[in-house]
Amino acid sequence: MDGELIELITQKVMEQIGKKTSESRPAPDIFESITSMPPEKKILLVVDRAGKEEEEAFRQIRQLGKFNFEWTVLHTPEASPSRTREQTSGVRCKFIENPPIIFDDFVRGFDLVVIPFFSLTAVSRVATLMADNLISSIIFAALREEKQIIAGADQINFYNFYSAIMPKTFLEVLREHLRIVQGFGMKIVEAKGLGSEIELILRSGGITSRSSNVRPVITKEDILIAQRSGNNYLEFPRGTIITPLARETADAAGIEIRIL
Repeated sequence: MDGELIELITQKVMEQIGKKTSESRPAPDIFESITSMPPEKKILLVVDRAGKEEEEAFRQIRQLGKFNFEWTVLHTPEASPSRTREQTSGVRCKFIENPPIIFDDFVRGFDLVVIPFFSLTAVSRVATLMADNLISSIIFAALREEKQIIAGADQINFYNFYSAIMPKTFLEVLREHLRIVQGFGMKIVEAKGLGSEIELILRSGGITSRSSNVRPVITKEDILIAQRSGNNYLEFPRGTIITPLARETADAAGIEIRIL
């Protein structure tokens, strides 16, 4: 079969898999069992400037808002409180207008800290132990108080996925910082897995090891981008789907594909 045709079929199949996965596993089904959880679970939601994952992250939060959780919302200076209020309509939320002076005392009363929009800057600050802004200060306080922390992975995954056009040294630093942050015990999840991960952590009392069922797909176009960027190898996480035409293109261009 022609390589271009295989490429097209692969892309269409993956689109359908993604569509069917979201259709066959709707958010309400994921959270049906939460009602048996102990009452008054308290979650601190720390909202930074949102990106393209905003709609999905808040959809997950609204779904969880149907159950017996008490949310306290704290904004960074870059975030939009009015937008958060709009997106959390129907969720029992308490909004903190002014950040507390002592973060350790503040986080002590929560069962979980959720940072849905974990920026590249925040990752670097936490990895290098810089507690000089709201996000990193809250994280360090939560770690000292042995609180569970969930942070959004979407922006981080963006850089990892498009490694073809990123300098090698940049990616090495990013991945090292990510390893350090995860070594602290933080759970880094995509927006679409935010709700189910919150449920699992509050139910089990610990960080879970569950990962997303949606795997990235590398096509011919990704290889061509790498070729134009002058890269002679590409690194992808285990589980990545690489189309036959992508492999052929990489071989022809002398680009090595490495699976981490």
